[in-house]
Amino acid sequence: MGRPKKFDQETVLLSAENCFWSQGIHRTSISSLVESMNIQRSSFYNSFSSREYVLSLILQRYWKHSPIGKMEQNVSSAQALDYLARFFTEFCYFLAQNAKGRGCLFFNSMSELSAEDGQIYEIFHDRYLNLIEGLDHHWQALLDNTNVRITNKDDAIQHMIVTLFGINQYSKMDQTPRRLVQLTAMSLHSLSPELSRVIETMGRETQDSASDLIWLDVSEETKAIA
Repeated sequence: MGRPKKFDQETVLLSAENCFWSQGIHRTSISSLVESMNIQRSSFYNSFSSREYVLSLILQRYWKHSPIGKMEQNVSSAQALDYLARFFTEFCYFLAQNAKGRGCLFFNSMSELSAEDGQIYEIFHDRYLNLIEGLDHHWQALLDNTNVRITNKDDAIQHMIVTLFGINQYSKMDQTPRRLVQLTAMSLHSLSPELSRVIETMGRETQDSASDLIWLDVSEETKAIA
């Protein structure tokens, strides 16, 4: 029996990511992963041990390239308005230019999973808590420096999360960047008219180009990571 052929880990993880992305978490089996990664089953277990571990590696890579992963960064209170506006604007462009009508891998997975999914749910839920913590931090700064309509922190964060889930779903039907930005701004207007206005302005300035977006990496590798 011959030795398992060597493979490039980044390449096979990208293939595995596309498999999860196209089939969803529950429908992606070990067999489908092995086939999509083009490796032997023995190589899969020797290198990754489990489907859950592959998924954790995929999410780790994804978090580095998607705007939702940048929400963990801290900025000064004076910058909170522009920071949140850029976050939502870049998420829209990320969906439009990278997702190819498939939405965001993270939000798709969160919509599919529940606590009954055990370890896989915990992998994603930990990242979800990171996002919540980031929104919490920046919302508090926004509250201290800007007029807002929803002053209850929990209500405000839930409003932003629902907006992200909603625009993710809509992007599967319409990948027009300006339209996604407009809908996001409309959704957030009831939260903060000023935040909505800044998002609209950023969307107009950016137009259909991502050249001014500081977080978005549109290299050939990350075009497959949205």
